[in-house]
Amino acid sequence: MMRRCIALILALAVCMGIFSACINEDSYPPALELSSDVPPRQGEEMLAQGEFEATLYYINEDGTRLAGEKRTVRCEEGESMALCTMRALMDGPQSQSLKRSVPYKLKLDKIEKSIGICNVYLSGGFPGSESDWLIARLAIAATLSDTLGIQAVNVLYNGKEQGYNSNAIGEARYLGQSLDKYAEDMAEKYPDRSKGSMSEVVKYIDQYVTMYFTNAERTLIAAHSVQLSVSSEASVTDLVTILTGKLAAGISGEDALEPVLPADFTLAREPRIGVAGMEEEETDAESSAEKNTSKDKTGEASSTSAPSSLPLFAPKVIYITINQPKNDYDERLMCAALTLTLTGYLPGISGIVLYVEAEDGTRTKLVDDVDYLTRDMYTDMLGTSVSVDYPDENGSMLKRENKIVPSSDEYDLTKRVLTLIDAQGSSGLGFAPLSRDDVERVYLADGIAVIEWKEGFTDKLKEALSYESAESADRLEMLIIYSFVNTLTELPYIKKVWMSEGGEKLGMINRIYLGNALLRSPGLTGNE
Repeated sequence: MMRRCIALILALAVCMGIFSACINEDSYPPALELSSDVPPRQGEEMLAQGEFEATLYYINEDGTRLAGEKRTVRCEEGESMALCTMRALMDGPQSQSLKRSVPYKLKLDKIEKSIGICNVYLSGGFPGSESDWLIARLAIAATLSDTLGIQAVNVLYNGKEQGYNSNAIGEARYLGQSLDKYAEDMAEKYPDRSKGSMSEVVKYIDQYVTMYFTNAERTLIAAHSVQLSVSSEASVTDLVTILTGKLAAGISGEDALEPVLPADFTLAREPRIGVAGMEEEETDAESSAEKNTSKDKTGEASSTSAPSSLPLFAPKVIYITINQPKNDYDERLMCAALTLTLTGYLPGISGIVLYVEAEDGTRTKLVDDVDYLTRDMYTDMLGTSVSVDYPDENGSMLKRENKIVPSSDEYDLTKRVLTLIDAQGSSGLGFAPLSRDDVERVYLADGIAVIEWKEGFTDKLKEALSYESAESADRLEMLIIYSFVNTLTELPYIKKVWMSEGGEKLGMINRIYLGNALLRSPGLTGNE
C-alpha cells in the first residue's frame, strides 16, 4: 500500500511539472526548429519582390455600377503599394464581363501619398466626356480605398484639378452608389454655369477638401481631409478665404497637426485668377469679368472659374497678397501648404503667386526666382504616417504608434527600422537597446524582410538583458525582437522577418532562436 501511495504521489508530481512547464511556455511564441537555412542574399535574381491582394474596380457588364475584381499584385522593393495598385487597375480587367473604368488613353505619371490621402497624377488623352472622367475618378477612389484603406483621393490631369462643370468638387470618395445615381447627384450639385441662369436659391454643398498642415517638428507637410459646407454661389475670393482660415487654425484632437500659416494671417487684397507674368493686365480682366457676373442675394459673385478673356492655353494661376504677418512663420511651409491646398481644390489652376504687403502698401513677391509656385516644388516635403510597434514603458506589451515620415521613405525598409529604433528610445522603454548604427541594411527577398545587423548585435542585446531578472529578460527579449517583426509585417507583402549579424546566420541569444525567419505575433501588441 505504501509503495502504491508513493508511486501515485510521484506520478502526480511529474504531471504537475509537465503542466507547469506548458503554462510557462504558452506565454511565448512557439519555438522554431533548428535549421540549416540561411537568409537570402540581397540582389539575388528576381527576389526583391513581394505581393499583396488588391480589389480593382471596373464597370460591370450592364454599365450600372462599379464591380470589384480580386487580383494578386506584385511590387518591387521600395515601390509604393498605391503605385502598384494603380498600374494593375489601368491594365484593365481580366474578366470578360467587366469593362475598363479608366480609359486606356490615360497615362499614370505619379502618385503622392500622405496621411490617408492619395494624389493621383494622370496625363495622355482626356476621356471623351466629363462623365467618363468622373467614373474614372470614382473607380480610382474605390480601388485605393478597398485595397489600401486610403480615405480619399484627388485625381489631377496634367497636374491640375479638373473639377466638374467648372466647379470645385473636392475629394473623390466611393460610397457604393450606382453610376446613374452618382451622375445625377453631381449634375444637381454642380450645374453647368454656361448653360443658362443659375437658381436664385443659394444651396450649401458639403465637400471634403484635402488641406495641408505640418507635423509637431515642423519639418514636413501632412495632408488632412477637412469637411466644408460651401455655397453654390461662392466666388474665388470666398473659397480662398475659407481655405486659408482653415489652414491658419490647424487640426486638433487625435490626428493633431500644426497650422502652417501665422496666427495673424489675413488677405490684403482679393485673390485673382490670372496668367503668370501678366498680373496687372489679367487682374484687370478678371475684375471686369466679375463686375458682369450675376450676383446672389448676398451680393457675392457666382463665378469660380477663370475669366474668358484670359489666353485659352496659358497656365492659370491665383495671385494672392497677404498682409505682412507680425508673428513668426516658416515661409517654405506656408508656400507649400497654400500651393498644394489651392491647386488641389480649385479647377484649372497650375499654381499660385504669393505677395506680402507691408503697412505702407509696398509688396514683396515671395520666391521671386520663379514665375509661380507649383505642386512639384513641394513634393519632397510631403509626409505620411507609418506604424511602429515598440515595447511600452512597463516592458509588458508592444504599443503601436503612428509616426510621420517623408512620403518617399514609406516603403524604405531600412528607414522604417530606424524609425522604430528612434521610437524605442523616445516613447517606450525610455532607452534603445539597439541604435541606428547597429543597422547595416534591411532588404526585401521574395516576401521576406531581412534585417542585417552589424557585428556586435548579439553582445548589445545580451548586455541589455543582463540587467533584468530571468523572467523579465525573457519577456524583454521577446518584445525587442518582435517589435521589428511586427513593424515590418505591417506591410502586407512582407510575411516573415529574418535577422542576420555581419552577414552570418544567427542562433539563439537568450530563448528565441533567430536562425529562421519569424512570423508576426499579433498577440503581443496591446492596441492592435
